Amino acid sequence: MTIDVAAGFDTGFSFYYASNSSAFINVYDGLGGTGNVLASLSLANNFSNNCSYCVWDPIGVSFAGTAKSIDFGGGANFVAYDDITFGSKTPGQLPEPGSVELMMIAGLGMLASALRRRKPASAA
Repeated sequence: MTIDVAAGFDTGFSFYYASNSSAFINVYDGLGGTGNVLASLSLANNFSNNCSYCVWDPIGVSFAGTAKSIDFGGGANFVAYDDITFGSKTPGQLPEPGSVELMMIAGLGMLASALRRRKPASAA
């Protein structure tokens, strides 16, 4: 799969990935995975015996020049990507699973509290 970024981006490229197969990524200065290769990444299999896509590893690369396309090669249907960041070799933060559950519980608690405080509609 190739992603084109017609406006281009520079400095770097980063993301998180989970994989049960090895794969590679090439960053090009032309559209459609053409032109000069500005950067290459090899993705290792980070499969966990307990869960196929539970381990999310951060990875990024810096390069000189303006990138216009990224080729996600190998491992078709066996690699998941998240928080793809153009222009930075450092991916953003993924929330920890425990904090997501905590945020959801807190949100449901606030919703229940708001519903409890709501006045019943007056009968006509």
